[in-house]
Amino acid sequence: MADGYVAKTAQLKVEKVDEKQSIITVEITEGKYHQVKRMFEAVGKRVIELERLQIGGLKLDRTLKRGEFRELSKEEIEWTKKG
Repeated sequence: MADGYVAKTAQLKVEKVDEKQSIITVEITEGKYHQVKRMFEAVGKRVIELERLQIGGLKLDRTLKRGEFRELSKEEIEWTKKG
């Protein structure tokens, strides 16, 4: 980053590649400001769409549509408090 910060290593899995766009799964252990977009810009690529699948051990509900939400269960709340 321009401020000298060095992010932790990311894991990449290439799901699909063609001439116009690729689908890549990125696993990061920290999420700094626009980190994923900056990583791809650094190698001359542009992120068109970005979807979060999981936060820590909490997998996000794939049945929810964009902008929808649900309340966390008691177990999920306790898990987040343990941090």
